[in-house]
Amino acid sequence: MESPNGETLIHADYTETSYSYTKNETTLYFIDIETALSENPDIIGMSSSVAAVSQYRVKLDIIGEPEFIDENTLLLKSNELAVWEFTEELLAEHGPDEESGDFTSSALPVEDTLIPEGPRRNKNVLLSPDRTEILFYSSPESGPGSWYRVPSDGSSEPEEAPELANLDAFGYDWR
Repeated sequence: MESPNGETLIHADYTETSYSYTKNETTLYFIDIETALSENPDIIGMSSSVAAVSQYRVKLDIIGEPEFIDENTLLLKSNELAVWEFTEELLAEHGPDEESGDFTSSALPVEDTLIPEGPRRNKNVLLSPDRTEILFYSSPESGPGSWYRVPSDGSSEPEEAPELANLDAFGYDWR
């Protein structure tokens, strides 16, 4: 996934609960596109090579597909729609060790969410083209679900969007 300014590429790997241990993490590999392409023009699409050219590698204590809201904020498409803000300084703390070249293995907490935790299932997350609003489909444990919208900056609670009741999630046009 490419940043809005086209300078950074993020590749994500996920580690979920298994029989031997419990760990739900997303590992983000931050790659400077210009540097990576100058070293290997075929790097895009080669997931095995992405980790080797990552400038920063950060683990987050949540499973969620990342999408840039802005240059320093990611939406993590988890059930609670988590938002993670980062700075160059924070990423630098998680760069490779100068002596060993290894990356830190501890996961960072992600505490900012746009949806309260609860017994609902949230899916079909769509970020508006201007990145200011998020649509998602939310279903209770039993009964029908509905479409909701929430500002990506978390400035207000999610609101039901009845005008989207018959929305085909893959055909929505933000006009």
